Amino acid sequence: MWSFSRPNLLSFRPFFAKLVAFVLFALALFQPIITWAHIENGVFTEDFRISEIKVRSKGPYKPGDVIVFDVISSLPKDQIDWIQITADCLAYPAEWHRDTEKNFADGSFVKKYYAIGIISSGCYSGERQVYEVILSDIESRYTRVSVENATLPSFIVQGGHLSETGDANNLMADSLKKMSIPSQVRLEKKSSQTRGTVLPRTTSGGQTLDWVVSGNCKLKKIAGASDLGGELWVGPKGSCVVSANTPWGSNLYQPLNQAHTIEILPASAIRCQKLGSKEVKYFLSKNCPKGFKKTT
Repeated sequence: MWSFSRPNLLSFRPFFAKLVAFVLFALALFQPIITWAHIENGVFTEDFRISEIKVRSKGPYKPGDVIVFDVISSLPKDQIDWIQITADCLAYPAEWHRDTEKNFADGSFVKKYYAIGIISSGCYSGERQVYEVILSDIESRYTRVSVENATLPSFIVQGGHLSETGDANNLMADSLKKMSIPSQVRLEKKSSQTRGTVLPRTTSGGQTLDWVVSGNCKLKKIAGASDLGGELWVGPKGSCVVSANTPWGSNLYQPLNQAHTIEILPASAIRCQKLGSKEVKYFLSKNCPKGFKKTT
């Protein structure tokens, strides 16, 4: 099942309980797709086995933190193709994939055969459990261990957003106060893409964020396929939509759903500042319109 602790819905008010139950049900249905997408063409083997799983980074962890797992096996490291770990309180299963370091802003995470996950806000605080580990080689053979047949490690989470004392009728407002997504971006000279803002893993209130980028933008994750947030790259000229939501549930803060449209202009666009204001806009013209002055 999906990698986070399941709340006791009886402790919530009826409306919020239904909301959380729906979210958890939808995510639980989706998780097997992620796992079996890797192994549907694979063959289980006993030629190599998993001997140990270590939690390498120090805890306790709060929502949005990176957690790093080291999988020790008789399989030589140059034969490892991918690793996947399912555990409580992870936004997505922790993963590592061969030859993907160029896809991430910090490739050092994916060069060391460590499975990387992000702690989700949608769980209770306390000791959390690893449930399953899958390891595959470059020939699509795989092995796995689970809590049913092995002793797997645990870790401590603090600040989880599911709480017995949460009041569904008195949820606090949440926001992304520490960042702003521009409505316009001007590309750099001789460049079809420009690095934009860094999208965070959590809201101001600590809810973990799921980002979706469509159109002429892309999201370059920092630390692997299961990471949240990352570097936003804008271009080529045109437009894109950047959306953020908090799908993992909280009985402390209200859900957050936002969408931002970015207009992407070429380097030839002029930069104009509104008179008597700090507002800056870009225009595809030789001169700024009335009420604006040209700036560098």
